[in-house]
Amino acid sequence: MKEVATSVSTETEPILRTLTASERWFMFVDRNRPFHFSLTAEITGRTTPAMWREALDQLQDRHPLLRVCVEQNDDSLASFRQIKARRIPLTVFRRTAPMQWLQESQRQISQRFNPSVGPLLRAFLWQGDDQCDITLWAYHAIADGMAMAFLIRDLLAALAGRMLPPLPVPLSQEARFALLEEPPPPATPETPVADEVPSPREWKARYQPADCGLTIDAVRLTRQQTTDLVDAARHHGTTVHAAILAAVVLAGRSSCPQWQEGGVRVSSPISLRRILAIDDDCVVAQTAGVIFLNPTPDTQLWDLARTGKQLIRPWDEQRRIAAVLDFFKEATSDFAAFSKEAEGGGCDLLLTNLGRMPYANRFGDLTIEAIWGPMVNQGYEGEQVVGVTTVNGVLCLTHTTDRPIESLLENSVALLMNACGMPVRV
Repeated sequence: MKEVATSVSTETEPILRTLTASERWFMFVDRNRPFHFSLTAEITGRTTPAMWREALDQLQDRHPLLRVCVEQNDDSLASFRQIKARRIPLTVFRRTAPMQWLQESQRQISQRFNPSVGPLLRAFLWQGDDQCDITLWAYHAIADGMAMAFLIRDLLAALAGRMLPPLPVPLSQEARFALLEEPPPPATPETPVADEVPSPREWKARYQPADCGLTIDAVRLTRQQTTDLVDAARHHGTTVHAAILAAVVLAGRSSCPQWQEGGVRVSSPISLRRILAIDDDCVVAQTAGVIFLNPTPDTQLWDLARTGKQLIRPWDEQRRIAAVLDFFKEATSDFAAFSKEAEGGGCDLLLTNLGRMPYANRFGDLTIEAIWGPMVNQGYEGEQVVGVTTVNGVLCLTHTTDRPIESLLENSVALLMNACGMPVRV
């Protein structure tokens, strides 16, 4: 392992803008435990560490929030301040086998960023002769999962010799939402009936390095399995996301006592890039839908998937988005308010699905074979995080947790394939 040298300077430039409430939420979570996330891209084609170093420098020149630190005066006022001459760290390993990145990712997920120093992105490269893996870790206040997916695209474009034009300082999702024509009045999402709601999972009051024993697992569907899943979801009147949600809930309930005792609390991040007309900026642009599923022993996967789809659908309506943004504003007025709200927000399952990548997988002589993630941990007791991405016709799943449900991904895939008429043995 070697780390490519980076230059360091203590000089700073002016403040770019203040953090908004949703960005402060991520900052506050990071006070509790390291709250950053990653994507890993598996690439075929010849590259060198020097090429990746140059591409990262171009990426940093393109995206303003890759050149910032967080300057905090008090709980309610924090700002992105530009930094000079401090490059994105790049650590290089020799690639000797597939999936080497998994072990290092289990270590990196507990390695804090120093937001007061920056930059708030770091990169890890597993370099082989004609294959490599690149993992990007981002401080969550500057990016969401789709932002990271576009960073991977930009890196590959730079490696293929394309120029990366610089972008302006991105507006926050709050600012863009305010620009929508006749935004709806805030509305609190309907609360489910009390006996349908499981107790929130415990929020770990303060992160301790010794208790961050996180594990990361990964499973890849074949191209044929991915196609079968897409076709079957369409045939059964639902979505791939809802089908995966149903499979993970059913697989988890089969072996997790906590999930068997009551309904499963599920959070699904929802990208706001379409509704807010955000293209490929590196910025947070997401909300999340929280639903409750309590299947009976005879519930069928496709029935549960259709239910999940119906429950998630309203969360990208403008009135719901307004309610979530108002919640962030109230919850981040100070750290005490945040801690109170975070205590009641724990979920059993975080299913973060980036869907099909909105770009081709070929960049000159380079091909993206797979993208893994997002990999993240919010700090809730026993939370299971399943990340989903699809590129090159291949769906990849990751599982991040501090309390593993044994074979959760494998059992979920088996349920999906069995429901698609393609039996899989576990």
